[in-house]
Amino acid sequence: SLQSSRLISPLTIIFITLLVDSIGYGLVIPLIPFYALQFGAGSTLLGLLVSLFALMQFFFAPFLGRLSDSVGRRKILLYSLFFSVVSFIIFTLASSFMMLLASRIIAGMATEYSVAYAYISDMTGEKSRTAAIGKISAASNIGIILGPVLGGFVNIYGRFWLPGLTATVLT
Repeated sequence: SLQSSRLISPLTIIFITLLVDSIGYGLVIPLIPFYALQFGAGSTLLGLLVSLFALMQFFFAPFLGRLSDSVGRRKILLYSLFFSVVSFIIFTLASSFMMLLASRIIAGMATEYSVAYAYISDMTGEKSRTAAIGKISAASNIGIILGPVLGGFVNIYGRFWLPGLTATVLT
């Protein structure tokens, strides 16, 4: 069958996708306060910066999930990854608070979690769904753990731009 002839299972692809996205998030998120300070943003603007990312995810996750119902999960996952790359490029090149803000808004809009969960629901039966969702949740958590560690390591060599570039390349 076509399903058994694939070299990598769809679950593995979703796992890797969410892992890479979470590593990228973990690479840049610890730098945001330093970036904000460099651009003269106080705690209120820093809070806004972090909140807008989550707010964009809140609004765009259901939209992307519904859109993936009509145009396909794979297309939306690829578009989400593309816009994640765009957000990381803007983050890497940010020379103002507004650029930093734009990078985080785009990153929040590019969320692929709802699409990934929908894809998992599509391809698993009721008995294996919980385990599959647990695996992709683990991917996100592993990425959040590894991202800051990797970001701290690469930041030794390049201040703010290198973790952003690393997230770009990984994604």
